[in-house]
Amino acid sequence: MEKFFGIEELRNWNKWISAKSVNPVFLLFCLVLVGTWGVPSFSEAQVLDHIDIVPEEDTEEIHIVFNTRVLYKSHSPTKKSNRLQIYLEFPQIPPTQRLRRQQVAASPRSKNVPKFSVLFPAQATGRTRSLAIRFSKTVKYTVRVKYHQGSSIVIISLAVTKPPSLESKKVPPQLIPRQPPKNIPQAPTLPQGASVQTQADTLMKQAQAALDQEQYEQATKMFNLLLNLPPNAHSQLAQELVGVAREKSGEIRKARLEYELYLKLYPESEGAAHVQKRLAGLGKKQPTDKKLRKAKKRGPRKIKEFSFFGTLTEFYFGGFSESKTVQDVGGGKTTIRNSTQDQSFLLTTADLTGRFRFNQYDNKFVVRGSYGRDFKDMRDMNDPRLRAIFFEQTRKESYFFRIGRQPGNAGGILDLRFDGAWFRYNLAPRFALNLVGGIPRPFILDPGRSADDPREFRLSKDRYLTGINLDFGPIQDVWSGNVYFMNQMVHQLVDRRAIGTEIRYFDNGTNGFLLVDYDVYHSALNILNFNSTIVTDNQTSFNLLVDYRRSPFLQTTNALLANGPDAVGTALDTLSKAEFRRLTDELSAKSQLYLIGVTHPVTSTWQLGGDVRFNKVGPSAALLQQSTDTTSPFTDLNSSLFDLPGSGNTWTFTLQAIGTDIVWDNHTFVANTSYIHNRDFDGQSLSFSSLARIQNKWQIDSLINFFHQTSFTNTKLYRISPSIRVDYRLRADIALEGLFGIGQTWTDSPDQMDSLLREFFFFGIRWEK
Repeated sequence: MEKFFGIEELRNWNKWISAKSVNPVFLLFCLVLVGTWGVPSFSEAQVLDHIDIVPEEDTEEIHIVFNTRVLYKSHSPTKKSNRLQIYLEFPQIPPTQRLRRQQVAASPRSKNVPKFSVLFPAQATGRTRSLAIRFSKTVKYTVRVKYHQGSSIVIISLAVTKPPSLESKKVPPQLIPRQPPKNIPQAPTLPQGASVQTQADTLMKQAQAALDQEQYEQATKMFNLLLNLPPNAHSQLAQELVGVAREKSGEIRKARLEYELYLKLYPESEGAAHVQKRLAGLGKKQPTDKKLRKAKKRGPRKIKEFSFFGTLTEFYFGGFSESKTVQDVGGGKTTIRNSTQDQSFLLTTADLTGRFRFNQYDNKFVVRGSYGRDFKDMRDMNDPRLRAIFFEQTRKESYFFRIGRQPGNAGGILDLRFDGAWFRYNLAPRFALNLVGGIPRPFILDPGRSADDPREFRLSKDRYLTGINLDFGPIQDVWSGNVYFMNQMVHQLVDRRAIGTEIRYFDNGTNGFLLVDYDVYHSALNILNFNSTIVTDNQTSFNLLVDYRRSPFLQTTNALLANGPDAVGTALDTLSKAEFRRLTDELSAKSQLYLIGVTHPVTSTWQLGGDVRFNKVGPSAALLQQSTDTTSPFTDLNSSLFDLPGSGNTWTFTLQAIGTDIVWDNHTFVANTSYIHNRDFDGQSLSFSSLARIQNKWQIDSLINFFHQTSFTNTKLYRISPSIRVDYRLRADIALEGLFGIGQTWTDSPDQMDSLLREFFFFGIRWEK
């Protein structure tokens, strides 16, 4: 197999690029997607990675994993429905960058979760994109976001009814009467005039003393005597502590019944959440003696099942542009017109998973990618993109490993993907050791190819990564995280050597995330990110984001390719390690982003929200060499994280209104307005979006955007762009989809007037299993 990024190959780059080489990974990809066509647009971003279903004690969680950071804004309807709209922001993605429409079926299948589909992005207004989930029946849910390294996971917790245990079939917990256990003395009969509370006080002191001294049987007796008294000030606490006493003594089944009875008697109390956590901490219900005897006779339960799920899509994208320029030169006007077809390609995508469970082993094989043909670009019509191809195996509560091309953004790997292996071993109930190794995302030597082109991934001994991290948690049911060390090498030079930590907190609607990544080789802070969301009982959500990072993140390869591939050989021969570190620092801009926002449901159908954000990107030597388009309305707005250098201070103020079921059922309306102020321009935007579902077969998404900008050179820009998207469910597993839109832009400067009209559309078919 060819080496990638060898010195000789780089020094003779033109010769290397003209060579017709065949990559084994490319061949494997072609076998998977043989016969398909299409090419993705470089302006589109694949940010939704995959979907999992994670069973919990009393809920089932749908995990929707994104390849980038996500800010949760709100969701609608708030608690119960057969469809759910979640409104999100993506700080790392410019608002003008188009995100490819992705539809993913339920993955994997679950006995407790009704069949569902996920549509993203469903609506886009201003900076907000929405995630639409449609269930086959009405469900109750809660929504939160969990952060993991550079990626985010939108978690939808479903309240499901699981099959009852044998004991719950016999006597439902809510119907269990309070009866004193056998061999425990009854509370003495109180003489007339005696105080119930006085005797309760005495019993509570005796019971708590026994509990403190680990005399759990005696404590249980005293708590039961207290609970047999008429209701008093200690009844509620005694009901909780009798469960604790039974749990400590190993009577897990009886402790569960005590906790369940507490939640039945005091569901709205302050201690209900605490008791719920204790109940969840008990694990699975203990089998009855009869069930245990049967299990011993027949041995361990055998599992052998296979499932296959995923999506296949094929879409045609087209676009036409017509421009007009009027120049005023020397008192005379010159008009230039031009029209062209600027987009024409077919795109095929695949996201397929095969799963085989055999006893305690859970095995998966995953392929995600696209392949196609561009009818406009005749230089390289075929452009495959392979996002993932890996095999993984999990042995419950023991180990996990994955090998192949897989998502990064974990345990110190800042690349979106890497080729290699990941192994995790559970050291203890709350600690796991992770080891990773492989090849990070490579350099792109051919500007006509994407980073996910299989031809750009080759085995190399000259560039590799190794890392170790320790996962911890949950601690006290709310804290979790990890600490890591990551080392990347390139041609015997340190590319990246970093230590870092992630700390996560989640408790009853409040979640927070802290990420710190420090490069010990370059002696600089790479990332400091703090993100928190608080959702109150009335579904008001508060968002806070503090983000400092180097962009691109610090790595020596930035300096190697600063002046193009032809200069790499010279750089390796002439630059010292100190000069590499200096160049790396100069080429990585310092980015800052701060945001605070709130969304509040003012009625059962309307939510209002707003946020204020400040962002600034410092200068970068590499980026300063890039040309800038001063006529673009988003020249500096896009620089919030990585686009342009020296953006200066940019303030953005946004207001948003979300309406649900306004005109008819299954209808969502979103209005968004923003004011943007920068040293170079002032801008205003206004957008309206409507999403309607009709008879569970039709989905119609309409959008109109308005934008106005005045720059410091007195150049004025106006833009209006309406579009409509239609989705028709042909049958349960097949959908047809199409979009048509128009974008009209006018630019008026002191000596020139420009207008641009663009028509764009796509249509295609989507298969889900």
